[in-house]
Formats: sequence, structure tokens, C-alpha cells
Amino acid sequence: GFTNQWWHPIAYSNGAWELGAPDPDSGIGPEYAYKGRWCFGTDMDAGYPNESIFELYSPLYSLTMPSANSTPPSNPNGFYLVYHEWLDLKKGSSDLVRIEVIKPTTPADIATRTSPGVLPVQVLPPRNFAYNTEGTWRRVVVPLSMLFNEPKVYFKFTLQSGDSGSGGGGAGWYIDDLAILQAAELEGTYDPNELVYLVGTNGVTDAPFMTTVSSAGSGNFGFDGLIPAGQYKVVGGDGLSGPSGVLVGGNGTWNIVVPSFLSNTIVLGITVNSPATVTWNSVAGATYQVQYSTPATLGTANPWATLQELEATGDVTSYMDLGSDNDDAKSRFYRVVVISN
Repeated sequence: GFTNQWWHPIAYSNGAWELGAPDPDSGIGPEYAYKGRWCFGTDMDAGYPNESIFELYSPLYSLTMPSANSTPPSNPNGFYLVYHEWLDLKKGSSDLVRIEVIKPTTPADIATRTSPGVLPVQVLPPRNFAYNTEGTWRRVVVPLSMLFNEPKVYFKFTLQSGDSGSGGGGAGWYIDDLAILQAAELEGTYDPNELVYLVGTNGVTDAPFMTTVSSAGSGNFGFDGLIPAGQYKVVGGDGLSGPSGVLVGGNGTWNIVVPSFLSNTIVLGITVNSPATVTWNSVAGATYQVQYSTPATLGTANPWATLQELEATGDVTSYMDLGSDNDDAKSRFYRVVVISN
């Protein structure tokens, strides 16, 4: 009945997960947990046996999306399973590990962690010794798009070994530092086959902290790992030659198209005559916001206000700020933000 705790059945004499500190003197498995002192493992100081089934169930999770009018506002990002693992299956064996989800419906199903008549959902397909971590901890990130808006789920971690002579003998499977979270993966296309940078735009963190190289011939790029909510610029070329970049917001699943910044940098051309006209290079079909700030608001937490949102129809787009000739608007700063492609 303790649905908020980890649990493993004692249904198989040779298959009981252990919670504790690995033995650094055993010469098998990790010497230490990934974080803190304890982790889960199929055996803390010895290899796993053959003819065994190790099953470990997570606490009960809800993967429902918040309502659109919730406070704070709804986070539209999808759910991810994130954990660290140490995997050492016997090489050449038929042993497997897998992660499945059980979706109970009745109180009895919840109490027994079962879903009669409903097959488990495969979250991570069966993996064999080819996926061993080779003596180190590995971070695993699994998108849970197959579990959209599920109110009650258990994650089941299973190691299954073969019979005598074909299974057992490796260190086994250890897991630590697990979380279920909402996040997004940033990916897109970029014209040249060269470095693409992800640059933070919050406060003084405006420096490249992630880089990637576009795939040869395809122009595709992506950034390793999950990206916290926030405002970022995706910058091409050397990433250091100026402020050119495409601004992406911190909510939603990002998928953007980035033009070549070396030949098509965003140009904030502002005419001298009143009213001010803002002109920039654009991608046809992309949606942009023209925003402004003032000397009074530039140093505040939310300095930018949106003047107009519009869809570009060509390579160059302009917006005339008819309010810029007012006495209280003659010191406006402008920027252009791309919000969709």
C-alpha cells in the first residue's frame, strides 16, 4: 500500500534488488553510488546469478499536464525519465534489461502494482551486454511521449538472466538519481555545416555554454541533454563575433530553422526620421515579435514589451513604430525576436 516508495517483489529466490551502498572492495560493480551513498542494485557486492528475474517498481507517478489556466501557467513541455545507470551484463550472454510502465486503474491494481488485461508499455526496449557502461555511470534520458497525460503509472526496471551457461556472471544493473520531469530538447537545421552555439540571454549568463556541429550534408543540429526553461539564442559561425542569433523561448518543445548568420545576420536598421522603422533579415513564413525597451525599464527584470507580432513574407521585413514620435517614446531600444518557424 505504500505507493510513494520503491518496491521489489520477493517472488524469485535469486532476484531481489538491494538498496544500499556499493562495496568498494568487492572488485565488482561501482565503488560508490552516483550521488550520495546509496543506490539500487541487483547485488551490492557480487555478480547476479543465472535463471533470475529482478524486478524493481518505482513509486506511483502522475504524468498529467497542468490545465491552461493553472497557476503558474501551464508548462507545455513533455515528460522525460532521467536517471543514471551502471550496467554490466555478462558478455555473450542472453541476459537483458528493460524498462516498462504499468498503468493500474483500480485501487486494487494500484495496491498490487498490476494492470490486468493491459499490457505494460515499453519505455526503453530490451538491451543486452552491447549496452554495458564499461565501468562508469551513464546518464539516461528517455522521452515519455508514449505516456501523454497518464494519471497513474509505475515504472518497472527488470533484469532477466538466462539459464546455466548462458547467463549470469556480470556485475548487474545499478540505478541512481532518478527523476521524472518536464523538459524540451532543442534541435533544428542550420545552413552551413559548422558549429552552432546555444547562448543564454538571462542576466550576465550571456556566454556560449553548449555547442554542437551540424550533421554533414544535412544541416541538422541538436544539443546534448535537457535544457532548463529560460531564454536562449542559437548562434551560428564562431558564436563570438556579435549579437546575431535567433532567440528561442523557454517553454514548449523547440524545433527551429536557423539561417546562416555569417551571410544573413539579423540587422536592426532603425531610420533616423520619425516614425522609427525597424528592418531585419527574415525567413519567409517565420513569426517575429518587434519589442522595445526604454532607459527606465532596460535594467528591470522584464524590460521588453511587444509592439507587434507578424509573419515574414520574404528575406527582409520592416515594421514602422507609429508611436515612436511621442515625447515619452523617443528613447526606445528595439529588438526582434523569432517565436516560430
